[in-house]
Amino acid sequence: MKTPASLCLAILMVALMLACNLPATQVSNDREITESVDAVTPDKDGSSTDSIDPSLAVTSEVISMTNTITTATVTLTPSKTAPPDQKATITASEDTNCRKGPGVMYEIVGKLLVGQSSEVIAKYQNGKFWLIKNPSNPSQECWVWDGTTQVTGNIATLPEATPPATPNITLNLTIYAVISPITYTGSCPVTVELIGNFTVNTPTIVSYQWYIGDLLVSSGAVTAGTNGTFTSSNQVTINNTTTNPIRLKASAGEKTITTSPIAFSIICN
Repeated sequence: MKTPASLCLAILMVALMLACNLPATQVSNDREITESVDAVTPDKDGSSTDSIDPSLAVTSEVISMTNTITTATVTLTPSKTAPPDQKATITASEDTNCRKGPGVMYEIVGKLLVGQSSEVIAKYQNGKFWLIKNPSNPSQECWVWDGTTQVTGNIATLPEATPPATPNITLNLTIYAVISPITYTGSCPVTVELIGNFTVNTPTIVSYQWYIGDLLVSSGAVTAGTNGTFTSSNQVTINNTTTNPIRLKASAGEKTITTSPIAFSIICN
């Protein structure tokens, strides 16, 4: 039985209307949907010549949605400048005495040991000495030398320290000379050994000069880290006959002492 062309056309139009009214959820992003209606073909027996105009085929639009997300990258560079409130810290490169003042004439009240650190309170003589918290007693302050320490942190804002008064030094000096022999007659030159003993009651540096008559023949210094007696030994070469006495002059702080002369005789043939 042949289907009238008008009936086929009506069925096709209904199908198209239903397709257009499909729910939106059946269409997805980034998917191409194509719908077409083929022309009606003849019956198997070939007796039908009715067909639908191909121009009635419908192709739906391609729906494409593209989402683009832009991500901003932020790079944070840490500051290399120490914060203004960062405290200065001192570390010892070797065991260092911590004293009541900036110098060996002051009493030792603590120690900053190798690798040990402490907070810096102030500086003196542009950092030649540092006033720090006493590592042995943090409730106190003491002074260390920069030669055996290293300071890190914010030192620009450190105040300039005022050192305590130099301690009163009483320098007791004893001298004796060893001359072999104590009187000499023979060929010259001859070597004379001079030994001086220095007794102090406080840590200090003793500088000294040996004189034969008014001639300076030797000089040096002794570092006294504590109170007590310290010894220096010097040798001088005498080329000519001399009978002038030997004397020793020593200074520590504001103290200067000259010993009484010791007589000896060198006679060169």
